[in-house]
Amino acid sequence: MRIKGFGIGMAVFSLLCGQVMAAGSAGGRLAMPENHENGTARVMAMGSAVVGIPQGGASLLWNPAGLGYLDRMQLSAHHNSGLGESIHELGVFGMPMGAFGGVAVNLNYLNNGTFDGRDDFGNPTSSYTAGSFGLGLGWGKRWFSNLAVGVTLRWNYQNLASTSFAAAATDLGILWAPADAITVGVTYANLGTQVSGKFLDSGLRMGVAYQVTPEMVVAASSELKPVGGFDALRFGLENWLLPMMAIRAGYVLNFTDNELNGISSVTAGLGFKIREFLLDYAVVPTGELGTSHRLSFTYQGEKQEVRMVRARSVAMTPAVASLEPNRGLEEGGTSVAIKGGGFSGATAVMFGDVHAFSFVVHSDSRITAKSPAQVGEVDVVVMSAAGFSPIVTADRFTYYVEPVPVLPPVVVVAKLIVLDDTFFDYDKSELNAAAEELLKGHILVLKENPELEICISGYASDKGTEEYNQALSERRANSVRDALIKGGIHPDRLTVVGYGKTRPANFEPIPAQTKSAAAKSNMRVLFEIGVCKPGEAK
Repeated sequence: MRIKGFGIGMAVFSLLCGQVMAAGSAGGRLAMPENHENGTARVMAMGSAVVGIPQGGASLLWNPAGLGYLDRMQLSAHHNSGLGESIHELGVFGMPMGAFGGVAVNLNYLNNGTFDGRDDFGNPTSSYTAGSFGLGLGWGKRWFSNLAVGVTLRWNYQNLASTSFAAAATDLGILWAPADAITVGVTYANLGTQVSGKFLDSGLRMGVAYQVTPEMVVAASSELKPVGGFDALRFGLENWLLPMMAIRAGYVLNFTDNELNGISSVTAGLGFKIREFLLDYAVVPTGELGTSHRLSFTYQGEKQEVRMVRARSVAMTPAVASLEPNRGLEEGGTSVAIKGGGFSGATAVMFGDVHAFSFVVHSDSRITAKSPAQVGEVDVVVMSAAGFSPIVTADRFTYYVEPVPVLPPVVVVAKLIVLDDTFFDYDKSELNAAAEELLKGHILVLKENPELEICISGYASDKGTEEYNQALSERRANSVRDALIKGGIHPDRLTVVGYGKTRPANFEPIPAQTKSAAAKSNMRVLFEIGVCKPGEAK
């Protein structure tokens, strides 16, 4: 792998060594600045604004106090490509230790590739390589329901051409929950040995997170450097839109102006959860060096109880005092605020005999849970190591089915449908193709309104005898009746009447002229919808 651009090579050179080679310069940077810039895809997608958010086993990378909240074994691998042609591999293993808190170890490897060497005058020289290797050990523990502390010990080795550097460092972290749904994190990162007379690139990280809902968290953080003050302001958001999928976004507003650390950018990513497996992806723009892509894969073990030092000598049994709301849809998904006491260390929330889809313990007196799919009335029970909440009226949750909207009935107004002479052949009673096509639409309306009755009336022109025209009008009316029955209309709904030439639509001055407009208007069949009363003789 070879990075062709001399400018890119110098940028990565600067990132690697922080101008350690210029240690005699008063304006030189601190040593090994990227020594603590590790992170998972979840962290990078959220703009690295995670100082106030527990990160499972990966908490040792940003705030080791988060290891105090580690409630299950985690084994994860993280791959990062970008920043020129560099490749970064990171492995993390975390394990809860019961009353001793949680521990984690990490191993990371960075290969910055091969660079084209240049002398002081810019002339090509032999190529060289750059990279680093590091490992860390972290521990964290919750001392009270709202306070956790932690520490990480790390060692890092970096090489650039024939020069190498090694350093040991530590991170000290605190996580504190001053109010419901709010956590505050503080970490002093990269406090350690000197390299070439330079202190490590340490800093005081500060962050806050707010759990908006059980599915959504927003966060912000910054870092105060010994040299240069605050380096950036970071914002992050995570929202589990579906039980198996989360979206993440972040924004980094940098206050520095050097080649790499001064990049302000929008970050984004996705997270997927399938049983005990997590797959996360993040994309981070890095200016001229292109776009960095982080992919994380995590395996999680079974959830374990997180123990802590309690302010009380005797653990309080959970008790539910109220639910808000106390009813929800049968398919589940209702966010329910549970108020009461003894909720610190809660291990489960049950809706009847079904576990809540998810729950968040905000304080000793408040839990937010997402209802699972259930039916009927159930009791909501909070469980912890001290026992489970007793059944009371206040914990009753009622499931209901969302009512199906009742659509108003289609009102069919009495309607007169005319089948004129063009729908019959001359002196014939059979319907032609045009008449059958017209009737199809009316048959659909009649099927959708089975309560309607239909009167069919046949008429004839003035030509011919009264008896003949009477019979012809009845035959044509019966042809319409037969077509309706064939289309699925019950015969009991139909009434047939033949009027012959006794009720002409228009006066025919010359009855022999069968093609006149008056004669054609009289040779017709009418059927009226919604006119006949039920029970009228057919």
